[in-house]
Amino acid sequence: MIDKKINKLRNLIKLNNIDGYIVPKNDEFFSEYAFPNRLKTISNFSGSAGLAIILKDKNFLFVDGRYTLQSKIESGNNFKIIEIPKLLPHDLLRKYKKELFLGFDPKLFTNNSLKRSFKDSCNLFPINQNLIDLIDAKKIYDHRKETFYILDDKVVGESVNSKIYKLILKYPLIILLLKTPLKKIFINYMRKFRYRKKTNILDMLLSYFFWYEYFLKLKNPEEIRKITNSTLDDGEGRKWAETYFRGHFKTIENLHNTKFGNFGLMTLNDANPIFSEIIKYIKDNHLSEDKDTFIIQIGSSSGMDLKFFYDQFPKLNYISTDINDEILNFQKEKYDFLNFKFFKCYAEEIDKCFEQFNLEAKRIILFSKGSTQYVVPYFLNIFFSKIKLHKNLILFLSEPIDLRFIKTSERAHAQQRGNISFSHNYKQHAQKNNLMIIKELIIEPHSKDDPVHKYTGHYYLCCKTN
Repeated sequence: MIDKKINKLRNLIKLNNIDGYIVPKNDEFFSEYAFPNRLKTISNFSGSAGLAIILKDKNFLFVDGRYTLQSKIESGNNFKIIEIPKLLPHDLLRKYKKELFLGFDPKLFTNNSLKRSFKDSCNLFPINQNLIDLIDAKKIYDHRKETFYILDDKVVGESVNSKIYKLILKYPLIILLLKTPLKKIFINYMRKFRYRKKTNILDMLLSYFFWYEYFLKLKNPEEIRKITNSTLDDGEGRKWAETYFRGHFKTIENLHNTKFGNFGLMTLNDANPIFSEIIKYIKDNHLSEDKDTFIIQIGSSSGMDLKFFYDQFPKLNYISTDINDEILNFQKEKYDFLNFKFFKCYAEEIDKCFEQFNLEAKRIILFSKGSTQYVVPYFLNIFFSKIKLHKNLILFLSEPIDLRFIKTSERAHAQQRGNISFSHNYKQHAQKNNLMIIKELIIEPHSKDDPVHKYTGHYYLCCKTN
């Protein structure tokens, strides 16, 4: 049984283009009484502390002295047992000379725990969807639907009514926080933790009030930008650029053959047709050698999307735009081509890019793959109002979207998906600005059995200026 689970995990490791995966005992609340017990799922080890590393050809289970005998009995057939602190993960992995890329669930680690265990022995690759959960996702999430029950006061030390009462008292305090000089302290606190730290009830309340009582009510463009910019502070821009660089499909063959999603039921092309659609447009209009054609990406991250098109059409012109200096500097190191340019700007400032490169009389292929979801509605409206002024522009958009929103969004303008991301009514924006709709697609989840992405699809839109 464990053999089969390990094989399934290795298939997921291959799909994610990594060399191995790290599985701790704790859950996202850092409890040793973890649910789901992912370490036991993959190793059969039932102790209260441990960490597994599954590579393409080897498996390691790290335990302390309490569990050396138990771990050999439960997991010794499938894992090499290593006792800590005699040997730590970074001691073992150093022999690979930093060549390994190990995936991990960022919800299950702190920066300190990663540094302590792995130091600089390997490359760590965050994967938001836990791979162990995907081995038997339905069982895990069905269990989470079970009815809550209240423990006896003697067990927890305080009644549920007492806790609720305290919570009620905190609400007006948080609201008051946004109406006083303490507001600045509150906002700085949320920035420090990237607006995403939700480890307890208080953090969840703070996050709620930050987004719904503060951010979504902002009218000051500079304050909005200050918040969106700080999500990639402290080296995170380069980190994500490197992550996407390594995980990119790279070739047309990869695009059509690589399986997408947790269950591998769709190809990358099926899930995200923007690449094949842009290629088709270029070929149908005989633009492959047109030196007056410019392909511009909004929020280019690793730059690999543009590099993919460059490999197909090396004579066209390419402009990479992003709001983060670290990202653009990373790209400049990778793509030293005469017809490959870089420009720092926000989506709503795209006209500055047109002016910088004298594109008034040029043909523009403008696209975004997963970037305009991070543009707040106010700025997205400005973005569309500016691109409509260009006489020869075609826009390709491919964005994640909540299907419950898009299927009932005839009148809705936008809906917040997550902290800084939105489901937008892109078609409404296009029509409002007199753009001609060429094609619209709503791509359903790759599997209805995937509880995480059940209501998340890809929205594709192609439109052009008149």
